[in-house]
Amino acid sequence: LVNLTMSVGLSLGDFCGVVAVAREEGGEEVIANADGERSTPTAVGFGEEGVVSIGLAAVQGVGRNAKGTANSFVSLLSASYDDPLVQENIKAQTCKTVNVGGKVAFELDNHEGAVTPADLTTMLLDGLWKTAVTQAADATDAVLALPIGCSAEHTQALIACAASAGFAIKQCISEPVAAALGAGVGQGTRTDETVVVFDMGASRTTATVVAARGGALTVLGTASDPSLGGAACDAALMKLLVKEFKKTTKVDISDNAKALAKLAAECTETKHILSTNTTATVFVESLHDGIDFNHKLTRGKLEMTVASVYRKCGAMITTVLESCGLTTADVDEVLLAGGASIPPKVSKVLGMMFEGREVINASVPGNELVALGAARQAYLLRDVPSLEDAPAMARPCVTASICVKTSAGGMAVLLGAGSPLPASQTARLLTSEDNQSSITIELFEARKAAGGGDAPAPTALAAAAMKDLPAGPAGSVGVTVSVTVSLAGSIEVEITEPKSGKVVKGSIPAVKA
Repeated sequence: LVNLTMSVGLSLGDFCGVVAVAREEGGEEVIANADGERSTPTAVGFGEEGVVSIGLAAVQGVGRNAKGTANSFVSLLSASYDDPLVQENIKAQTCKTVNVGGKVAFELDNHEGAVTPADLTTMLLDGLWKTAVTQAADATDAVLALPIGCSAEHTQALIACAASAGFAIKQCISEPVAAALGAGVGQGTRTDETVVVFDMGASRTTATVVAARGGALTVLGTASDPSLGGAACDAALMKLLVKEFKKTTKVDISDNAKALAKLAAECTETKHILSTNTTATVFVESLHDGIDFNHKLTRGKLEMTVASVYRKCGAMITTVLESCGLTTADVDEVLLAGGASIPPKVSKVLGMMFEGREVINASVPGNELVALGAARQAYLLRDVPSLEDAPAMARPCVTASICVKTSAGGMAVLLGAGSPLPASQTARLLTSEDNQSSITIELFEARKAAGGGDAPAPTALAAAAMKDLPAGPAGSVGVTVSVTVSLAGSIEVEITEPKSGKVVKGSIPAVKA
């Protein structure tokens, strides 16, 4: 039955998109798509005679239409073509990619002209929205869960794609907060807890500490590693199976794009089967030159193959807890989110860190938990005219640290990533020279290094100068800088010179839906 009073929540990543709704009478549920599946793969294929396949149909057709199919394209929105992570994504594509104005585009068989990640994301969102309105016929907007630290440019691109697909994004919330909401954290009797959301997705793994205090959810800290995730597990499994095929047939398919595309699709299915069964058969008809591939794989063998990935998972939780000044004893629960967290080995590896305490919550499939939380937030916002009036339990947070450049050229953090909104902070900057007549204030947005690599260069937000300062020795004259970030994400900056009372003000608008 179609319900006219349902609220919609969406989760969208490089592996799949999930739609969930919250009912007026209470409770959230994931909605199956037209294929009967509870998630829609992030894949679009262009076939002959203008046929476009989205989701499962595109994945199933990649063996015969590899050059006409693109996948894992959501993370490419607004990304630079030369970004190392983008280059890794490009290597995994079966179709041709091109550099158009410094951004990624696809040249696909059966389609004239380049196709952008935004074009493909819009098609995918259109399909997800059609799924949503099968249950929520009068819905016009949704809450979208995004990776923590998602840039304003990427967020804006997703909002634009949703608009092109025919619906509005009422609010974007971080995936860890959505996962906590989906698990009931901050609600009922769970108003004061500390949880770790371990989100193992297709292209990265993120561990985030979320605290519920008086029912309000706050991100205390986060750590992310793009070298971990489903793609890393897939790569290890593919390497094993390519080796097995060569062992039995004396044929090396490591440079055969079509054969690898067929095998990759079967790898995904095999991983799903081994999440609930101890054995699975990998079968690909005519993998190469009419030769079938038939190989029996056990869960134990798979776990050994991807052991190096799983070993790093526990270290991530330790790192993020230490950054928050916490230990495993302070954690009430570990929530598993993301499709790659479903295998039982993930729960086992993480559970070993907690000295026998039963803290791992894998009761909801990892790829559904975030969407359920987004639907819950959409329900909480159903009668809210403005985000300023939103319930406190799931207010957004600062996604990247806001810093001011010091006189020595370094960066001083004013508001750290994870600070709940609205937020405000004040700093004092002093002159570095005798009788210095002016001070230039430069604000930046800074993100942490991912995967142990170099941190990305800070992004300039704004610059302003306070001139005609009173004369005086270096360090005796200065200005007060106040930065305030509103609940909607706009930034207000005020620079004051205390002796004269002179004030310089400025503002940076938030990303608008």
